[in-house]
Amino acid sequence: MMLPDPTVSLSLPSLDDGLVLDCRVYHPLKQRNLHAAIVAHPYAPLGGSFDDPVVDTVAGTLLRLGFIVGTFNFRGAAGSAGRTSWTSKPERLDYMSMVGFMAFYVHHLDKVSATKPVLLHAGYSYGAMITSQIPPLNDILDHFSEPAPGSSATEIRLRAQNLASQFTVTSSATAGRHGSPRLGIRIGGDEDRRSIDARRSTDTDERLRRGVHDILAKAKLHRQSGSVDIAKDSRDVKGGDKGDEVLHYHQAMAKTDTICLPALSLADFFRPAYLMVSPLQGVITTLATMSFLRRGHDAGSDERAERKLVENPALALFGDQDVFVAAKRLRQWGARLEAQTDSQFRAHEISTAGHFWIEDRVLYIMRDAVGTFASELLK
Repeated sequence: MMLPDPTVSLSLPSLDDGLVLDCRVYHPLKQRNLHAAIVAHPYAPLGGSFDDPVVDTVAGTLLRLGFIVGTFNFRGAAGSAGRTSWTSKPERLDYMSMVGFMAFYVHHLDKVSATKPVLLHAGYSYGAMITSQIPPLNDILDHFSEPAPGSSATEIRLRAQNLASQFTVTSSATAGRHGSPRLGIRIGGDEDRRSIDARRSTDTDERLRRGVHDILAKAKLHRQSGSVDIAKDSRDVKGGDKGDEVLHYHQAMAKTDTICLPALSLADFFRPAYLMVSPLQGVITTLATMSFLRRGHDAGSDERAERKLVENPALALFGDQDVFVAAKRLRQWGARLEAQTDSQFRAHEISTAGHFWIEDRVLYIMRDAVGTFASELLK
């Protein structure tokens, strides 16, 4: 394990349909600049989750370089609600939910940074495919700049602001295992990591909802007829299943459906970058997304999604022994993107490596390549 215990575990509603997503945030011990990264996991129906060892390696490498790191479970993975879709469109919105949270979280941690922080979008396998498909960063952030009252985007912004305020207050908290600071969330007993995360998430969700209530009160955004008791709602869902929690989200947001957050655009606040480990291409992508069923698919969206990999620093890491995607296809894809005018995309093929990075020493070679790429971003 490269990752320490998370600084905080929490849940977020998906921009797609409000389904609850399990999320983790990790802070480096030595916070220099507020650069951030998100790492997405492999295909959930095959056991993929944010506990994947390759995700652990990539996220741990970025954390040790000083990034604030966010991981999350797509719908249907581990503790997240719902099921994996046939099209990958809801999963793209799941990823975008985490992007919005991390962006506003970092913004509220440091609103006057002298340098543009990096926001690195990363993924492994299916997560890498989703990373390549999401829109450019500014398009994602448009969902959050003036969110509709009661929307998932509003809830995500409020949670990001509240968590940032809590971390600012408790930034001197006792360091966790391997030196990752935590927000003073107490745990005990001999629970496994999943049950620990569940307890942390429940405790954090209650504190976040209570904090959201405070933010709204201070900003005088409550209805004149009465305040919204978000903290009470969170207690109502304790002990319930994920379906109850999904219902809770909609109930809580329904009660705040007249709350309008002030417009806040983070366009050009970050320097976006992209990292894809064992990306899926070709037939395997079609099978993973059932794209032939996606009627009315917007080819322009695909073009913009791919263009972001050319216009911003981007790295694809893959092995020449990948059993899911032929190395020839990955070479052709990488060469096509590298050949475009002023391209910042780079493909790195690693000899003897397979899709799962279990061959002799290849995981360490991949880890070092991730570290080199991320270190260059920080320069």
